[in-house]
Amino acid sequence: KKVPDSTSLAKTLSNIGCIFHERGEYEKAFYILDGALSIRKKIDPVSLDVAVTCTNLGLVLMQIGQAAEAVKLHQQARKIKEELAPNSITLARTYINIANVCSAVSQFGKATKFLDEAKDIAGTIEPAPKSVLATIDMNMGNVMFGAGKIARSVDCYKMAVKREEEVAPDSLVLAEMYTELARAYEEQSKLPEARAARTKALSIRYRKSPSFLDNSTAKV
Repeated sequence: KKVPDSTSLAKTLSNIGCIFHERGEYEKAFYILDGALSIRKKIDPVSLDVAVTCTNLGLVLMQIGQAAEAVKLHQQARKIKEELAPNSITLARTYINIANVCSAVSQFGKATKFLDEAKDIAGTIEPAPKSVLATIDMNMGNVMFGAGKIARSVDCYKMAVKREEEVAPDSLVLAEMYTELARAYEEQSKLPEARAARTKALSIRYRKSPSFLDNSTAKV
């Protein structure tokens, strides 16, 4: 039996859970999002609201080291989105989430497969979602790095940087991409290239927050 105004209650719980997630209070986020998911499944077990809550709960579980449970939730989200939102950016993002879980447990082949599927979906969307494609490239770089394929990871990171620069040249996401590129260059002992990439990352972070450089310097 539905509780009165259960839709609003689930939405409120979901929002609170996401706030706790952003604050790093993962156990609180888990219990609140789990409650939201239970309510939403009672309202309609096959809805995009359920898929979104599964995704958010999966992200929390990854933070507390429960990869197996996280992938189950992302797979639930995937099944719903494949039915209700095929060939959509939201489905592509779910494939990215599953790939990230696979990569975290060193299942690099599976991770590559899901990222390829995400890229295939993104490639059918017009106009091309460059930021999503950049995210896919960066995650593929992480997978290649984890698999020890450093040269391929460099290529992926460089493509991610190129795409992200076209849409968000001052984003912290771009700074992170430069940082990952620098890490890969360092693994290849290409120190001048690594320094150049790290300098670009620091420059972006400083422009976004001038206090960043002071804080990072103080920690050295």
